[in-house]
Amino acid sequence: MLNLSNLISYGKVPPVEGKGPAQEVWDIIRKMAKLNISYGYYQMGHYLDTGYGVAADRTKALAYFRQAADLGNPEAQYFIGDIFISQRVSDSDNPAYHPDIGKKMLTCAAQQGHGEASYNLAAYSRDVEKNIDNTLKFFQISARNGYRMGASMLSKAFSPNSTPKDYYYLPIKPDAVRSTRYEAIVSEIDASDETAKFPDIDKIVPLPPAELPEWDGTFEYKKQQDNQ
Repeated sequence: MLNLSNLISYGKVPPVEGKGPAQEVWDIIRKMAKLNISYGYYQMGHYLDTGYGVAADRTKALAYFRQAADLGNPEAQYFIGDIFISQRVSDSDNPAYHPDIGKKMLTCAAQQGHGEASYNLAAYSRDVEKNIDNTLKFFQISARNGYRMGASMLSKAFSPNSTPKDYYYLPIKPDAVRSTRYEAIVSEIDASDETAKFPDIDKIVPLPPAELPEWDGTFEYKKQQDNQ
């Protein structure tokens, strides 16, 4: 059902006779939701949020996103978690501000490989909690999950050229070699069209106080691809 809905929404497959693409996709994802498939709830939330094929309804959208998150969908966990850790929305206080729940949601998404969720946890640790250890930990997880901005932040933070005026500055000891290795990860993410993951990141560039190991410049995910 998931593949069919995607094919229809992108115009690769025509809808059944008498239905438009949006209606056909909506019917499919409703069936997925009735089967308690998390992606069905997530897509219902997405379409209600954007008004695709249905009247936009932000309140209903959030309810479906929350249902999908509770069922373990990482995209929904990221979406809800990001809302819950935001103290303000636009120019007003956020009535849905529940940072403890938000951090749990983002952590669940990060554990499933969601790089942006890890990055937002790092930013929250830095800007709100002022916890540098957690900031580094979550940026590292973000880089491991293949999120470019996580690896880039660490490359710049460890750079000897970093100053307190810089956005990416962290109160850590500069390390040119660490910085260069994170930059190599950034380059690899770019070269892979952002599909690369780095389960071996701690063998390439572990966080301090661990010493840097010898590294031959190769990446584990590429070796796994070559062996398939």
